[in-house]
Amino acid sequence: MARGRYAGAYTYIACPNATAEGLRPFDWYLAYVLAGARRHGLPASYIQTPLNIKCIADRNTARAAENYRILRSEKYQTAPLA
Repeated sequence: MARGRYAGAYTYIACPNATAEGLRPFDWYLAYVLAGARRHGLPASYIQTPLNIKCIADRNTARAAENYRILRSEKYQTAPLA
């Protein structure tokens, strides 16, 4: 993404009654956030922030496997940051 340009984005905000202290995102969800940030050329300083978020493994192994399969697909493959 070039500096000074706008890009469309979606933001998900949890309803207050759907949150609880100590909840953590699934590891595959965090992987989507990082893949999107890299794909769209966000600054390394932005990408570092989600790396500090504690995540958990999804006990639904079928859901986790499907999401990791999608993340390994060509659509989500990006060059690693230097």
